[in-house]
Amino acid sequence: MQLGIPLRLSVEAVTTLLSPVMKKEVRRTVMSMKSFKALGPNGFQPFFLKKYLHIIKDEV
Repeated sequence: MQLGIPLRLSVEAVTTLLSPVMKKEVRRTVMSMKSFKALGPNGFQPFFLKKYLHIIKDEV
């Protein structure tokens, strides 16, 4: 809420957020990341995800 005005998502945005995430979409996104950029909240750099995605893909 900003200045007393409630923020709302469009129907299209809600539909997109609720749609299932495809494994190929996750892989494409992970592989497009710069390998040694800032750590994520879990402490892993994208390099780790790229190297071990084949093992952890069902958990990501």
